[in-house]
Amino acid sequence: EDLSIIVKAKPDVINHNISIISKSLFDIVSNNKFYSNIYANLFSEFVKIYDFFNDITNNIPEIYMKNILNITPVDQNKDYDKFCEMNKENDKRKSLITFIINLVKNNTLSIQILEQIYNYLDNILITNINNPENTQINDEIVENIFIILTDASELLHNTPIWESLKIQINIISKYKSKDHKGISSRAIFKYM
Repeated sequence: EDLSIIVKAKPDVINHNISIISKSLFDIVSNNKFYSNIYANLFSEFVKIYDFFNDITNNIPEIYMKNILNITPVDQNKDYDKFCEMNKENDKRKSLITFIINLVKNNTLSIQILEQIYNYLDNILITNINNPENTQINDEIVENIFIILTDASELLHNTPIWESLKIQINIISKYKSKDHKGISSRAIFKYM
């Protein structure tokens, strides 16, 4: 009886419900780093079956890159609750980049998307590398770059950006935080 209600529903109601379901599913699959591979495979199967998942898939990199712009530094000594919230958002961001990597691994997204995201992150880092007010932002960007470089190194190894990527890693790994106030010693260590 419940199915008959769905079948008799107006197309705009069905589209609204599909939109809610797909957004909820995206939130679940992109916010859990531990099961990211399983969720990416599941998501890939949904893309093959349901056309509306193609729209979601095509928007994932843009969602991620817009989210990067929302990184806001918070001093834990001034507002601990907001600091904890920032850490939750950072974890979601890292889960989302891991999800994107797994979508590339299962050929749901192209490797060029990952190259584009890496270049985007690298450009933000280089732009802000001398600004001490952006140290927390740069730390988070480096965390995301680290995930890309560790989880997707096999994928990127055969791309045109691999050599320039290695050069950039080598350059930044030799930086000193006293010379580049916008990058912490911890972030430089990640490059090492």
